[in-house]
Amino acid sequence: MVFLAASLLWTSVAPDLTRVIEEFPSATAHRYALRDDTGATMDCLKVAQGAKPGYFGVYHTLSEGAFTLKLARSSDLLNWRWVVNLDRRAHQGTLRIEGQRVFLAYEKDQPGKPNWIRVREYASLDQLIANEWSREFDIPTTLSKFAEGTPHIESVRTAPDGKTVVDLGFHYYRDGKVDRQASGTLTDFAQWRARPSDALNDAIEKLGVKGNIGDRDAVALGLQRAWVVEGMKVPDDWATWGLYFLDRVTQDVRPLKFQTHGGSKAAANPSVTVCVSPRGKQCVVVSLFIPSQGAAEGEAGQLLFYREIEF
Repeated sequence: MVFLAASLLWTSVAPDLTRVIEEFPSATAHRYALRDDTGATMDCLKVAQGAKPGYFGVYHTLSEGAFTLKLARSSDLLNWRWVVNLDRRAHQGTLRIEGQRVFLAYEKDQPGKPNWIRVREYASLDQLIANEWSREFDIPTTLSKFAEGTPHIESVRTAPDGKTVVDLGFHYYRDGKVDRQASGTLTDFAQWRARPSDALNDAIEKLGVKGNIGDRDAVALGLQRAWVVEGMKVPDDWATWGLYFLDRVTQDVRPLKFQTHGGSKAAANPSVTVCVSPRGKQCVVVSLFIPSQGAAEGEAGQLLFYREIEF
């Protein structure tokens, strides 16, 4: 009976998270074509909130033929001040703050090598701001000889033996043809195990996705546990990028009916963060990349919006 009651309660609030994304035009606040105070694009922004006042965001910018991974901070979620460059030839970053410690994961590239994932641990936000990490690990590519990347940090936990365990989601370039989902576990910045997420890949493919299944983020809201995943319906057609919602309890997957004010056709690189809004209310922050292919005027680039929520 307890399980049934919990299931019914979860079902009663489950639509809330999907509506946060699908009803974007009525969000509390938003900004298209997001840039930091230096004018740099904030592509694939991931937002985190820590003990220090305000918000921190990790993102990348293309300059001189390569991506630079950057850190910025904000007091209102809409205006961002550049803080430091975290790495060169680095992109698709994600950030997680666990107490005093900060964990960063991102995709690295180097000419002549397959892309790979790098993970760092910083002892504090001050160390992150100074870009002085305490541990770093380059994850070996084990599922694809072509590329692995676009990580998200699923969880950070301490094993019974005291070792730090970082659970990651990522994509691998399957057979050198399409990106597909995978998950892995990094133990104490020394040992790595990875496996394809076949059930998730199959479920999204059944919805007509023939191209890449790439970036994703995990989110918990109330009793909801979900992944928001990008999928390209037609290979190499950026105008067909869409968003897919996986209910982690029921394992159901469905496309999200996302729309912009101007009617842009595609959205990709989803990032979702539950935090406290600038007005002190609980809110959900969503960051998406709007490809230029099929974008309405003024909407291409990084979109950030947040919605204050009540339970």
